[in-house]
Amino acid sequence: MTQPNHHRLTVALVCLPLVVLLGCTPDEPPVPTPTDNADVATIHALVQQSVLALNTNDIETLLALHTEDAVILKPHRSPEIGKEVMRSSLEVLFRQFEVNESRDIAEVQIAGEWAFAWGTYRSKLTPRSGGEPLVETGKYIEVLRRQLGGGWKTARTIWNTSNPKQ
Repeated sequence: MTQPNHHRLTVALVCLPLVVLLGCTPDEPPVPTPTDNADVATIHALVQQSVLALNTNDIETLLALHTEDAVILKPHRSPEIGKEVMRSSLEVLFRQFEVNESRDIAEVQIAGEWAFAWGTYRSKLTPRSGGEPLVETGKYIEVLRRQLGGGWKTARTIWNTSNPKQ
């Protein structure tokens, strides 16, 4: 290796870790603006509206709270894409079970036209045909998209159970 190339390699090996370390140092979290605070409150309300709609078998409200291209990622199932697939799934759910769900929101973050909310849930599905209820606890995340009028709708949802494997 020639002297200038050796020098370049040495400089690169010394500087690269410094660049990486400096680029990875955490910045101070952004200070929420009043708009962010209002959006966070709106997102909290939207999550609670979803829970109320689930608990009252209100398919129309659930669909209205989601974008047209909503994607639902359920454990051990294929993705549900779009409102019509979502409608069919909810019809089956509500025909088979009485739903009683609660959610706690751990965090809401907003980045421009997108936001996410994550937390924990508890769901109790009581079979309408009788039998023992199915109780599940777990974690969820919802990705929301800001709408033209400034409101928010859920665009993506994923959850997974914390119940032990059976």
